[in-house]
Amino acid sequence: MFIGRPQSRIDGPMKVCGRATYISDVDLPNMLYAMVVCNTIAAGRVTSLEFAAAQAMPGVRLILHRGNIGKLYRIPGNSFDDGFVDDQRPPFEDDVIRYYGQYVACVIANTFEAANAAVHAVKVGYEVASHDVSDELGVHEKLDVHSERGDAATAFDQAAVKIDQTYATPVETHNPIELHATVVHWNGDSYTFYETSQAVTNYRGTLQQMLGVPKEKVRVISRYLGSGFGGKLWIWPHSLLAGMATKQTGQPVKLVVSRKMMFQNVGHRPTTEQRVRLGATKDDKLVSDVGTARLSESCGHRQQLFRGLRRSHAASLQRKESTRDRRHREAQRRFAHRDVRTRRGARPVRARIRDERACRRAQYRSGGTASAQRAEGR
Repeated sequence: MFIGRPQSRIDGPMKVCGRATYISDVDLPNMLYAMVVCNTIAAGRVTSLEFAAAQAMPGVRLILHRGNIGKLYRIPGNSFDDGFVDDQRPPFEDDVIRYYGQYVACVIANTFEAANAAVHAVKVGYEVASHDVSDELGVHEKLDVHSERGDAATAFDQAAVKIDQTYATPVETHNPIELHATVVHWNGDSYTFYETSQAVTNYRGTLQQMLGVPKEKVRVISRYLGSGFGGKLWIWPHSLLAGMATKQTGQPVKLVVSRKMMFQNVGHRPTTEQRVRLGATKDDKLVSDVGTARLSESCGHRQQLFRGLRRSHAASLQRKESTRDRRHREAQRRFAHRDVRTRRGARPVRARIRDERACRRAQYRSGGTASAQRAEGR
């Protein structure tokens, strides 16, 4: 029995004494080093790629690009059972540039220094297209309705206590201490990936589909993780590049993403804006919940769970891909619920407990979590 007794983390001494082997610390015999060439425009397409000078540099073994990377596949559809990925496009799938820093080539060399020098020798030509960096979040665009019950707008207009607020968040990146990294070896029959992964089974399912090999031919190892905040739940293009590099060279390959690339190439949460309108009675009961979100990340999911609320409306507009993030996706809606509790004269803690229980009961009825099932019995 360990409840009530202090316990040391099993991996604690290894980490604080520097004996833990993180992925970038993994060294295999005859290992090669890979570095990627990132584009330098926000939108457009690649028109030329000059790599002869880089290929001729000492220690350079291979330069992967669209013409020689080989066949990679898109997964048929995201599934938590078979594989889930945020960036479904395989690297070098086409010449289109969709964001600043997108990979356009990959250098593999005998040493890290040789790979780094060769990356800077690759010359890329572009056709630049217009891009949008404004703060305008599409206020005139039509929103997608996710759920609707009753006449929420009328109930809001007739409510005794109201709140109508807009909550916004800026762009956020994960950027844990440990950089994303991959060490992979192809032994002629199967892959062994050493990955900075929060979900090794998901990595395995996604890699086998995108590489086009049976699942039993892919092994994923992640012994220690220097945090991830949700950004290491899915594979990113550098893992596939390392996989194709080891297959073509026949030697293990290590690829470590740079700190700069952590802001560009491994997901983020885009700007969000939510307008929340809540209506309540004077005796502390919600009667209306109208929410609209722009560039959202499932911001209205919690709203849909209040099954006891007979009048609600949730809609959103999402124009940019968003990655799972440790910070709660619906924190802004929680702010609105706190504010309306204060305005309706309720004791905030007691009101929150009641509302949370109602939400958890709804989760339980829809096949939710064990904690929601416990709430149902209270």
